[in-house]
Amino acid sequence: MFAETGLTALRALAVKLTNFRCYPSLEISLDSDLVLITGHNGAGKTSILEAVSVISSLKSFRGAKDQTMVQWSEDFYSIQLRYRMAAGEEEVRLAYGKNPGTSGPMQRKITLNREQVIKSADLLGRFRSVVFSPDDISIVDSAPGVRRKFFDLVLSTMYPAYFSSLRHYHKSLDMRSSLLKSGEKRADVFDAIESEMAIHGAALQNYRLEFAEKYSQPFGEYIEQISGGKDSWKLVFRPSVEGGEQTELFRAALQSRRGKDFVVKQNTAGVQRDLWKIENPQSGQDLSDIASQGQKRTAALSLKMAQYAYYTRITRQIPVLLIDDVLNELDLSRRKQFIQFLHKTGQAIVTTTDVTGMEDFLEERAGRTSITHYEISGDKTPVARRLL
Repeated sequence: MFAETGLTALRALAVKLTNFRCYPSLEISLDSDLVLITGHNGAGKTSILEAVSVISSLKSFRGAKDQTMVQWSEDFYSIQLRYRMAAGEEEVRLAYGKNPGTSGPMQRKITLNREQVIKSADLLGRFRSVVFSPDDISIVDSAPGVRRKFFDLVLSTMYPAYFSSLRHYHKSLDMRSSLLKSGEKRADVFDAIESEMAIHGAALQNYRLEFAEKYSQPFGEYIEQISGGKDSWKLVFRPSVEGGEQTELFRAALQSRRGKDFVVKQNTAGVQRDLWKIENPQSGQDLSDIASQGQKRTAALSLKMAQYAYYTRITRQIPVLLIDDVLNELDLSRRKQFIQFLHKTGQAIVTTTDVTGMEDFLEERAGRTSITHYEISGDKTPVARRLL
């Protein structure tokens, strides 16, 4: 199934939900190469993918907060995911709510193989997935912060040190922002905060520079593949601080901006202002300014396919694909190219309203891979169905 040798594949085996979204209780097997979940809009298909992705990245790919994922009238939710990796099987349980019998705040509790996880970084990257969603187009067609958030997530799930530096940097950034708004101008205080920002900011910029170089190649290749050679876009990383991968240069840049920052009462330099751009390689024009909706969707799809390729190449481990109603968003040509991509991947969990457009793919896979089809009924019960 895989073009490269020496790879191992992650595999989701089962998921159990309690009071999550529309599910008071749900437990289903995912132990197939292809898991297809069908049902009408609003049936609860996406919620199953969302639960799996929360275990993977500790965030909802729909941008939801924990409290909004708790089923109405309940005071907690829990997700249990059992999966297999090269070293064997593991089980993660993530619960959000109040401790029984207490009046404290709602909080998360995570266990890995029944042992409590204290640091989030200890869980990130153990079960890697790549989510394909119709909302992915916002990565290429929204404000720069949306792209930064996407690449921060990719890097955080790959490198615990990146995740740690990101948290420390933003903590210091918030402190500097508060000082600027308060009018405080004590040089020693700013020196201390900026030293901390420089240490972690330089580390982040180093990661981003190296990552951009490795990520841009598969991104460009997928652009050409999906468009049939018609489109050519390049991924460009532009740091806010030139030479900021060096701690001293990063610190000097922050210090030189103090006067301006005092006036505007905000931080005008730092990794929070780095830019990830998708440009025409000839003209340098930004995709968001000149591309059609179809071209933007091609770029969004290529970003996620490149994420899959990057994870696989660096870790030698194939991530699980979580595909949320994407096929219906693609025209015939792009759908065909995406399905060709799926032939070369590992486990995929796919939601769609129906199997229209997937018949040839399913017939080809049916004889050589395992397929499970769940159809979600009116009472939110996934029922196993024969596909072919």
